[in-house]
Amino acid sequence: MLQRLGKRRNHMHPLILVVSLFTLCHAGELAVVFRKEGAPTNCSLIHLNYATGTTKTIGLLRACRDRSSLNSVPFTAFDETTSNLFFYSGSGNYIWQINSQTGEETQFEAVPAKIGYTIGLQYVPRRKTLYLLTTTTLYVSKGNTLLPAITGFKFTGFATTAVSNTTMYVTNPESSTLVSINLDTLTFTSIPISSTLQPMDLQWFTNKNLLLVLSDYQLFLLDPKIGSSTWIFNVPDGDGFPRINDIHGDTFFFSDFQFVYSVDVSKKPSQILTKQPFDAYFSQGNFHYLDK
Repeated sequence: MLQRLGKRRNHMHPLILVVSLFTLCHAGELAVVFRKEGAPTNCSLIHLNYATGTTKTIGLLRACRDRSSLNSVPFTAFDETTSNLFFYSGSGNYIWQINSQTGEETQFEAVPAKIGYTIGLQYVPRRKTLYLLTTTTLYVSKGNTLLPAITGFKFTGFATTAVSNTTMYVTNPESSTLVSINLDTLTFTSIPISSTLQPMDLQWFTNKNLLLVLSDYQLFLLDPKIGSSTWIFNVPDGDGFPRINDIHGDTFFFSDFQFVYSVDVSKKPSQILTKQPFDAYFSQGNFHYLDK
């Protein structure tokens, strides 16, 4: 999800730009669902070359027409083992499975009526399982529908999620806590995190077994076991908040309403690898990295 925010001149940061020939020649692409301006039900699957800024339209999607509210927030998840993308409009009857290479669509899971406000959609390839989290309930894919697995949560609509092979992580900008949901036992725990950390987005950083946290215009590494965090990067202050993102290996991808960036987050401070024009305002869901 991407929020349009005004330009904040008190957060301007110098950029370190390192664009190597290797990066340009070996860069993959990012799959993203992109809608037409003023038409939430008219969207396409595109491939974005983050090293050059060029895009390629794969095809128009029916999935965006499956929605009961034009104001609902869409979510996407991704299976890197099959390159299938999962799309939920936030108010539709189905979660759709989309072949990220061809754009072919199928109705993957039926969504229960009156499911509530969705705050996260995650897929765990090792489990071959899709998870949908609302402000109150975690749903798990079983057969052709979603079934409630844990209820009683009291998350807000600003909560954000990330997932590892074993755990779903949830936090709010308003809350100084991190909730960890064990996907084996379907139980959860909560630990405090720094009150100065206001998470607006999460990614699971597999290479370090840590959470990558976007807080205001900064990136932090967060240890989910003890709640400690370490600053690694000042995010360039564009025309909007960079909540369209993904991570692959040590490279973090994000976009605001002006540029798409790739950043090496293995270093402190992290280094910008590429920066190209791209307006992500009409993106529906997140970026998803595609190997060439």
